[in-house]
Amino acid sequence: MFRQTGGRPYEILVYDRYSELLVEREQYGDAIDVFEAFIEDHPASPWAPRYHMRIIDTLELAGFTRTVPERKADFVSRYGIYSAYWQSAGPPDAMGFIEQQLEQLLPELADHQYLLAGGEVMDEQQANDHYRKAASYYAEFAATFPDHPPAHRSVCSFWVKPIWSWKTGRKPSPLSSVWPMTTRRTPYPGGQPKPAMRRFWHSVSIQ
Repeated sequence: MFRQTGGRPYEILVYDRYSELLVEREQYGDAIDVFEAFIEDHPASPWAPRYHMRIIDTLELAGFTRTVPERKADFVSRYGIYSAYWQSAGPPDAMGFIEQQLEQLLPELADHQYLLAGGEVMDEQQANDHYRKAASYYAEFAATFPDHPPAHRSVCSFWVKPIWSWKTGRKPSPLSSVWPMTTRRTPYPGGQPKPAMRRFWHSVSIQ
């Protein structure tokens, strides 16, 4: 929008009002294009993560939910604790906004991967890949929110041990050291892990 004329102090107001107008007219694809153009031109802006979430909101409003999980995962990649954006430590209000989103998105994405792993048409290798992704999201949640209430830390702790081992090069803990936790807590949709998950832990554990 401002690529030919250059940036202006009022630029964000134009983007904001124009995108709202497009959404009001139900021109959802055009509104998403506006948000994406801003993010591409201003990746370090404090508005970039907000517009990323506006893209997700617009997709959900339009009923185009198929790509929403991918967009949410992209938000974590772009603005999560391991991202360049996070390391640059932007304005406090922007970082606060990001933390609010991550607190919801990371467990949501982990649960989504867990549910995909339990799909009836899923072969064992695909299921293991989804379990690993779920573990990675739970581990990132624990790293991002180390002081989060114990209920959430207990959810993360089951997953963190093996994924932390993969990231640090340490030997994974024996299966017996993590598996009993599932008999005391049921942080998984539907209760106890499925047989495929048992095989997954056997495949990544070193006795």
